Amino acid sequence: MSTAGDAVRNGLLLEGLGKPVDLNAVDWHVRHRNPSASPSEIQNETLELIRAVVTDGLFRLGSVGEKDERFVAWRRSLDHSIDKISHAYVKHYDDPERWMFAAWLSLTAKGEQPRPMPGRERHRPISRRGHLSFVSQRPGLRVRLATEDDLAEVCTIVNHYIEKSFVNFRTEPQGVDEWRTDWRRLRSRFPWLVATDDRVVGVAYAAPWNERDAYQWTVEATVYVDPARQRRGVGDALYTELLGRLRRQGFHSVVAVIALPNEPSVRLHERHGFVRIGQLVDAGYKRGGWHDVGFWQCSLRGGGDVSSPPQPVEVGDE
Repeated sequence: MSTAGDAVRNGLLLEGLGKPVDLNAVDWHVRHRNPSASPSEIQNETLELIRAVVTDGLFRLGSVGEKDERFVAWRRSLDHSIDKISHAYVKHYDDPERWMFAAWLSLTAKGEQPRPMPGRERHRPISRRGHLSFVSQRPGLRVRLATEDDLAEVCTIVNHYIEKSFVNFRTEPQGVDEWRTDWRRLRSRFPWLVATDDRVVGVAYAAPWNERDAYQWTVEATVYVDPARQRRGVGDALYTELLGRLRRQGFHSVVAVIALPNEPSVRLHERHGFVRIGQLVDAGYKRGGWHDVGFWQCSLRGGGDVSSPPQPVEVGDE
């Protein structure tokens, strides 16, 4: 295997410590090491890599349940499995939502054996809905206030969901200037956060739920994670920081609006204390279908008299 191929394999072995790796992550590792490769070259190398690491006994192929997140190994032959993956991955490559979770790789005991690779990730087990899951504690992952220089990368992440999915009801990409205008207008009152490792991999921000004065203690929260970093604790890290800041600033509640179905987003919000409070049926039409919109709310403070309006963003740093 080439030096680049070794690096991709090692990246997968690190990525797989403590949690299964989805097809989207395998594709990302290959693209990251081969930025000038064509889509067909990326696809071929990705499928060859999956075949190699399974043949070498480093990973098992299987599926992960949307609700319980348990890995279940496939019992079909490797050739049959590769054909199944290829059908979704190659045919629908321009529509990642149709293939990004079509297959998962889970480390075997052989794959978990220590090897001299720098930058090893650490993970901590957490209990979730009666089974063991993992949240990444990568030393390189950092959540901080967004700067103007981050907005181009934020724009790229969100435009992926606008162009490739129904979870954002916009139908045309946003421009960086629009993000810059909103950031300048809101950043002193509402926290805008990014998660970074070697680049921006996620964004979470708050904005007014309604501009009328009586609503000033209620905000709307939004979170987007780079599709190549999903299910790696980025969303959890962003929401932990965002909700903590909002609470310290003196906000009373947070509302989240989720286009449905979107089980991963629902699970993320409910892990952080959001409760489902309502739903609009067939609220939007996108990508060939009607979609409901659900509303979730998180209470940050108890009831009672309000003595002062929410404080500016810098108070959240305390």
